[in-house]
Amino acid sequence: NLLQLKLRESPLTDVSMIEINKLQALMFLNLPHADITAVGIKALAQHPNLQQLRLGGPGINDDAVEAMQLLPELRYVHIIGPRLTEKGVQALALIPKLQSLYVDDCDLPEEAWDELLKQRPDIHFHLDQQHLDRDPGKHPH
Repeated sequence: NLLQLKLRESPLTDVSMIEINKLQALMFLNLPHADITAVGIKALAQHPNLQQLRLGGPGINDDAVEAMQLLPELRYVHIIGPRLTEKGVQALALIPKLQSLYVDDCDLPEEAWDELLKQRPDIHFHLDQQHLDRDPGKHPH
C-alpha cells in the first residue's frame, strides 16, 4: 500500500525498477540519484497508478524520456541533469497526461524548449526552477 517512495543517494538501478513495479499503489517515485535508464523506466510501463516521477543522472536521455510515454497515469515529471537533445524535448511533449515538467541542469539552451511550449502551453514548465520569459503559462510563485 506504499504511495510514495523517496530515496536520495540511492544505489538503485534498472533491475530495481522491476521490484518497484510490484508496488501497484505507488503514486510518487522520487529517485534523484539512482542509476536509472530507459530500460528501468520501461520496467514501469503500464504501472496503473504512478503519477509523479523524479529522476536524475546521465541515464536520463532521449530514450528515457521517450519511455516515460508508456506510463499511462504520469502527470508530473522532474528530471535532473538529463542528457537531452531536441528529440528528447519532443518526447517530453508527447507524454499524454503530462501537467507539470521541471528540468534542472540540462545542457540545452532555453530556445530548445520553445517547441515544447508551443505544443503544450498547458504544461506547468520550469527550467532550472524558473519559468522562461516566453512561457505562456508563466506566473509568479
